[in-house]
Amino acid sequence: MSETREQTDDDAIEKTKAVVRRLQAALAPSLFAGARPPDDMIVAELRAMLASDGVRLLLERAPTTQFSEVIRRAQRVVSRSDPDGDIIIALWDFIDEAALNQALETDDVDESPIELVRLMMEGPYKQLTAH
Repeated sequence: MSETREQTDDDAIEKTKAVVRRLQAALAPSLFAGARPPDDMIVAELRAMLASDGVRLLLERAPTTQFSEVIRRAQRVVSRSDPDGDIIIALWDFIDEAALNQALETDDVDESPIELVRLMMEGPYKQLTAH
């Protein structure tokens, strides 16, 4: 059974939401007090996520939505040669808007902000806590 265009678009939209949730989770430790990943590590992780083949291919086929636009805007911000702290501030200017957060809400525990941040701290940012 083949997927309809609507099913394909819905899947792509859900995947763009997942990418935005992960961008937020990668950025969240920048607000932590005490031990936290340094700004350059956070920006490097965001750049890697946004430059991945998976994100590139997703944006090629995903319909234009607020989620795909957030991803594209984040790509533009991280491509700047600004200091890492300025990049982080610029991302926070739009990646934590109330309407966006409401649209990203999910009942999936694995997609919750707390779980995604935990995964970031145990994965890409683990070397920080290993010292």
